[in-house]
Amino acid sequence: TFASSTGWTVAGDANTSVTFNSILAMTSPSISTSTTVTQAVAVAGGDQNVEHALRVDVERGPVRFRVGTSSGDDNLIAKTDLGKGVHSLAFTPTTTEFHVQFECLVPYEVKVNSIAVEGAGELTLAADWTAAQLRLLRWAQSGDVIYLAQNDYQQRKIERRSTRSWSLVWYE
Repeated sequence: TFASSTGWTVAGDANTSVTFNSILAMTSPSISTSTTVTQAVAVAGGDQNVEHALRVDVERGPVRFRVGTSSGDDNLIAKTDLGKGVHSLAFTPTTTEFHVQFECLVPYEVKVNSIAVEGAGELTLAADWTAAQLRLLRWAQSGDVIYLAQNDYQQRKIERRSTRSWSLVWYE
């Protein structure tokens, strides 16, 4: 969780900041500076070589994200920028631990509400639309991105990141 910095390793250039107060907030004063937070997550023997997914809820992005078998590595989930929204990112841990890393590379505060291992079962990404509003939904697809619009809501994007990795983000 982001309730405290316990378990997280923080690194950053001069004048960067990181706060843990139920959410993760990171700030870099310029595009030539960065700040990172990393955590090692233990993997039980029976969970190795089994596909997992991480659900990441970003309040203000973009946040650079990666997962690897060692700190700073991205051999499980290649470094990617996560925008405001909910992301479900699949990977298969092959060792006794994996490392998650968030990085702020923009000259303003970014915020991550949560990160958690997804439960088993069907993937769902909740949206704001009611069943009645779905008929008013308009969409257009470009490659692995579907752009969604509905009169009463900020536009959204559904991003297919890999076979079993998806994001539902705000179109900004």
